[in-house]
Amino acid sequence: MKTAIQIFLKQTQRGTKRLVLQLVLLCAAVTFLVVSLNLYQNSTSNLLSVENAYTTIATMDFRAYVNSAGEIVSPEDPSCVGQHWLSLEDYDFSQLLALDSVKNIELRTRVGAYIPGSIPHYGVIDKDNKLPDDWMEISPSTDVIKFVLDTEEPVVIPLKEKDWTAARVPFRILENSNSMLRYPGKISFRIQGIQQLREWGVLDEIRRLNRNDSIDSITLYPDVEYVVAVNVGEVWEKDSQTGVFTWVANHLPSSGDGPFPDVIECHLFDRHFFGEYKDAYLYEGYAAMTVPGETKAPFPLQRCEDVEGDALWETYTNCFKYSSNAFAVTLTNDHRLIPAWNQRGMYLHAGRRITAEEYASGAKVCMVSAEMADYQGWKVGDTLDMHLYAHEGFWDETSVIEENRTHVQNVLQIPFYNQNCGGFFEEDSYTIVGIYGLSQFTEFGDVAPEVFFAPWNTIYIPANAAPDAPKGPIQPSLLTIVLKNGRHLEFEKAVEELGLTEEKPGTYKITIEAFDQGYGKIKLSLIEMNRNAKLLLGLSSVLLAVTLVMMAFLFSRQHKHSAGILRMLGGSKGQAFAAILACAATVVMTSGVAGALIGGGLTSIIGRRVLGSAAESAVVTLHAGADRLLTLLTALSCIVLFLLLTAIFTATYIGKEPRQLLPEDKG
Repeated sequence: MKTAIQIFLKQTQRGTKRLVLQLVLLCAAVTFLVVSLNLYQNSTSNLLSVENAYTTIATMDFRAYVNSAGEIVSPEDPSCVGQHWLSLEDYDFSQLLALDSVKNIELRTRVGAYIPGSIPHYGVIDKDNKLPDDWMEISPSTDVIKFVLDTEEPVVIPLKEKDWTAARVPFRILENSNSMLRYPGKISFRIQGIQQLREWGVLDEIRRLNRNDSIDSITLYPDVEYVVAVNVGEVWEKDSQTGVFTWVANHLPSSGDGPFPDVIECHLFDRHFFGEYKDAYLYEGYAAMTVPGETKAPFPLQRCEDVEGDALWETYTNCFKYSSNAFAVTLTNDHRLIPAWNQRGMYLHAGRRITAEEYASGAKVCMVSAEMADYQGWKVGDTLDMHLYAHEGFWDETSVIEENRTHVQNVLQIPFYNQNCGGFFEEDSYTIVGIYGLSQFTEFGDVAPEVFFAPWNTIYIPANAAPDAPKGPIQPSLLTIVLKNGRHLEFEKAVEELGLTEEKPGTYKITIEAFDQGYGKIKLSLIEMNRNAKLLLGLSSVLLAVTLVMMAFLFSRQHKHSAGILRMLGGSKGQAFAAILACAATVVMTSGVAGALIGGGLTSIIGRRVLGSAAESAVVTLHAGADRLLTLLTALSCIVLFLLLTAIFTATYIGKEPRQLLPEDKG
């Protein structure tokens, strides 16, 4: 058998030009098929990847002419402060959900999280660990201090009839609620006049504090434990050992010579945590915050023994305690639906994203910002002990930078804990699986910049992880309309026909804008690529089929003479048949392997050139190279098909007598 194969191989090699032509034609056919098949698979795979990776959304903001309390008024009303966005308690989405272009409505919820031992960082510090000149600080600068006098004699603070009274009191702190604040050795009390105290109805509390009937002064005694609610000023100071910035309360005298680090100022009547909250506005930029109402608060300087067990003071103390360790949390069903994330204002910095399975199951996982992780020392895999609560009052600030509102930068959110929060609705541990980064926006269409409000101090968790979270207000940055990809123009037309965006007197105006992440442009390019790849695949398949049939027929006929000679020398039909197939395998395997290698290389070159800018602008990696398994299977299929065809053509004559296999002129 070995001798038979050698005879046939020598016969094959005698026609060098013919052999080279066979090898080149087979190699070219295999190469063409490998390239076209890989390009077709890549284009099909890319279409599916783009469909799954892109999410078309629409955003809504509600704007109206309002007064400083956030109430809708006429533009001509003297109290009108302009047109601003609103928060709504409710909205009927049935018309939108009925549209064929709409998949669903995503309404996120913002809550607060008290994380014991983790102090939120609200400041902006530059690379040299210094506060910039234009820094703005918004902090829970309120506290409840338990103290005793640091003196052996009583301290008498005379009260004026109308004006404020200021007095420095040496003290020693026993404990305080706000972990963000630390104090020097004196407090400068500032107390309102007796007339104001009388209007607030707190004179009896002053008498009880003094343990006498006097209201002309306040007397503090040594060895008596006191508790005071304070509202302090703020100055940053860096700890030389830890490098951590903390607040140091300061006193700024009227002479303007301060600050003095050894004295702090206390505003006794702080009502921050005792009011009902309502919307109000900052008009220097585009911002909104909630402010407390003017409800009565207790006199904030008491003896500890008088307020021990007092539910109100316990709540008051907890308000400061929780607010000083409060982090903003957003509950979502998919972070990719957040407008800022959808429009590349947010990105994955480290770790991984929360998965669809984790969102569905309500897994106890979370994502935090790079800035927060850096300041807190958090990393992927760490666990946060979060006590979640609903809040009424928070500060949402979105700074619009440069002219024509062309840039937007997210600042922060502070979820104040107050007496109306109702305690914690959930206490559990959440594992950090991802760390996100924030980038500056350059375009946000016609909607308000608040739509893209994504404060850097926000922790994101699955909505199903906290099913007991109370429903919050509808705000632009919390509302996302999820559209079917490629249907945003249809949606905008339908919304216009429904009249949802018409401005109506005495109510708010809705502005809706759709964002497709560039899906439409990339989808058209990929469809064109897929169409061309499909055409190439058809042509290459036909070319390969014709080439294989022709080459197999010629190769089989080429060895008919050799088969006759082998038979005449005593060889069997099987030996002749096997020898022909062995020679065919040698030729086709050489061509097949070469064609697969060349085709794989050409696929990468052609794929990258065809994709061009589409690959750079896509939010998902587009495939341009050859699939190794597909390339291998294609080459093997060509080899097997060539051998099968050669076997079929050989079988048509191999059973004849030896002399019938020789040319007639030599028979």
